[in-house]
Amino acid sequence: MPSNPRLAARFAGMSPYLFRDVLIGHARLTRGQDAPLLDATREAPNWQQRDVQLAWHVLGLYCDYVYGVVGDPGNVRLLPRAAPLDHTAAFGRFADGLMDLRESLAVGIDFLSELWPYLAQKVLPDRTESEIIDAFTQAMSGGIYPSPPTLEFVTPIVRRYLAGKLFRGDTSLADEFSVHLTAGASAGWVQIAQTLTANHLLTPGDKVALFLPTYQPLAELFARQLGCEIVGLVSDPGGSSAPDAEDLAKLSDPAVKLLAFMSPNDPTSVAMAPETLARLEPLVRSRPDLLVVADYSGANLLSSPRLTALQRWPRQTIGLYGFAHDFGLAGARLGAVVIHRECAADRLLANLPAETQARVSARYAGRLVQPTTASFQARLTEESAGVAFGHLAGLAPALQVLLCLCASYEAIAEPAGATYHEWVRQELSRRRAALYRGLGGSPPDLGPAAANHCVLLDLQTLALGVDPALAIGLEHTDIWTALLHLAHATGVIVMPALPCGAGLWSVRIPLVGLGESDCLATGKAIRSCLQALGTDTPCPACDDLNRLGASED
Repeated sequence: MPSNPRLAARFAGMSPYLFRDVLIGHARLTRGQDAPLLDATREAPNWQQRDVQLAWHVLGLYCDYVYGVVGDPGNVRLLPRAAPLDHTAAFGRFADGLMDLRESLAVGIDFLSELWPYLAQKVLPDRTESEIIDAFTQAMSGGIYPSPPTLEFVTPIVRRYLAGKLFRGDTSLADEFSVHLTAGASAGWVQIAQTLTANHLLTPGDKVALFLPTYQPLAELFARQLGCEIVGLVSDPGGSSAPDAEDLAKLSDPAVKLLAFMSPNDPTSVAMAPETLARLEPLVRSRPDLLVVADYSGANLLSSPRLTALQRWPRQTIGLYGFAHDFGLAGARLGAVVIHRECAADRLLANLPAETQARVSARYAGRLVQPTTASFQARLTEESAGVAFGHLAGLAPALQVLLCLCASYEAIAEPAGATYHEWVRQELSRRRAALYRGLGGSPPDLGPAAANHCVLLDLQTLALGVDPALAIGLEHTDIWTALLHLAHATGVIVMPALPCGAGLWSVRIPLVGLGESDCLATGKAIRSCLQALGTDTPCPACDDLNRLGASED
């Protein structure tokens, strides 16, 4: 299957997500519209933690129980009740009536029955159980606009959870951070970037340092959407070493305004080593004007908490966290941004030239009482709703409730919580092993830094390691043609990792959306594709692609 330069040039400029759609369309066209495909690019976990979701649904039923009263017109429920209500007793009566109806209802009720006293005793001691249930119920009803956007009871619950993930249990340090809720960590990235640019802390032409390889949308956000120059800090895909001294020295350039990374990284699935943070330490501390944005979504997939930039440089670092991998709730889009109360961004805002400061502050006139001295977090909240709709900013109240249920799970479900999270880690490890088994090799040992939520696979290195003969076909083709052949020959869809800053022959395979058998089948399909690329056997579909390229030339 010879390389097709014309098509390769077109595909090389595509987002890998758009190319994924091209691969699916191509496979449908060549294999038939109803032919089964194995989409090995799925990034949403194919499991869910039942307890929190069932508790969420039960709480929805409790809204109807507690708010609906005799005399309401027809199928209308009036909110809220005028008279104070003892929610502790009301929830007990509600639970007694449901416990024997269905096992799943009992699971949700048991979770909530443990949740209320835990929150009253450990997290929200200034509130009674009845007051806590009332606050959760009002939010769950969907009948309120929260003001401020993050409900008052949410921050202590989320902060307590994140203390174990981002601060290695240091609740005192965690309490120094505010929490801004977002529709997933990806929305947090966008909102942070928009707030930086709207406030002239990041402008077109500024430099943004990224560890490479990286999540492709992250590079696209800063380079293509914001017009910044990407400064690549190339790290070992295996995570065993930090960027070299020459790369790290790039952070000394005052034109580098931002250092951004994910840990565990995507696509390498490896967490940043403490040694890397140690080598970054003098560079970051010597640059008080340098902001750091660190995404720790997936940290819960690691066998133990690791040192984070939020601990090293709390005032210079803005943190992100997503709950999708923790609880299998990718579609709920639950995420959080954490910002220190003495965030360096506030100092940078205060040091803007007077004219610039007046211009960017005017953006929030009429929205913030003192726009010139408003904190970065206050501006972030406004920007999250386009400023004009800042009074409606934030995550939907019912989703804030779901996030609180997630954040409380480990504390009240032990040892079940530990068992669940350990199952997730072991399952991902099994999937990774199955992928490599299908490839005909063994997975490299990444040690405790491995999250195993995705695999970065270099096909050339793989081919040479398994059977040097498999690498022969790669000498005469390109990654785009190879993946098109994989799609129409096997029905397996795999995403290229070259746009992530990885090697020419790299592919990215998320493991969270694939079962163990899917991983095995994907590995076998990739190996069969490599074998086919090294033969002279004609492939009609590939010939059709070559003719298409020639006609376009």
